[in-house]
Amino acid sequence: MQTASTTRAPHRQQGPIGALNAEWTHLRHQTLPASWREDLPEYARLGDITEALAARSASEAGPILRALLSRAGTEELAGRVVLQAMLGKVARLSRTARGRGHEDCASIAIAAMWSSIRAWPAHRPGSVPGNLALEALRLIPPAEPKEASLVDELDGVGALGEPTIEPAASRDELVTILQWGLDHQVISRQDTQLLALVHLRDDDEALSLKDAAELIGVSYAATRQRHARAVRALAAAVRERMSCASA
Repeated sequence: MQTASTTRAPHRQQGPIGALNAEWTHLRHQTLPASWREDLPEYARLGDITEALAARSASEAGPILRALLSRAGTEELAGRVVLQAMLGKVARLSRTARGRGHEDCASIAIAAMWSSIRAWPAHRPGSVPGNLALEALRLIPPAEPKEASLVDELDGVGALGEPTIEPAASRDELVTILQWGLDHQVISRQDTQLLALVHLRDDDEALSLKDAAELIGVSYAATRQRHARAVRALAAAVRERMSCASA
């Protein structure tokens, strides 16, 4: 069974997986809880378990992993030992998460594996490492498309005045732009309401698109599409006006 190295030091890998390996350099010396001794009598330290797993095939590792997984739902330490043993697969899952559009791909992969470990069903047949990896893979969804930002789209555009190198981020500028877009039928009243909910509130009152969708009573998918269309239309209209004004 391929696992993360438990004997080489120092661990040079950086990021979340590197942090887990660094943590393990200390955890591996911890003695097994007394309640584990009945099922795992051959091992004195946590590191002994991961070293044994690294030397075994997937089928040979099954009984050890099952003994740990039977406790992982309620004992975090048992889950942590399994997670360490599965870091080799987590690294591959991280590449999958990157391919599915996630930026923090290592954290996504770790979280998926951790959920797979903690929710392991008793008496599940088949390869334990393989099933853990497959369930973790299932838990990595495609990343949601990045939501359009009105401020980002209007970066470099003043409040319908002269072009500026400063972003159009002030509340007064955005109010002016929204009102202009409504008056010139660039965006609808519903679009204006949505953009105001998301972009014109104070930081402590700002709504995400999901919150705005719930408040308006429209599905999140429809709200996200409307928001993106309105932002693009408004930004294009403002830039066209400024281009004409400077011609």
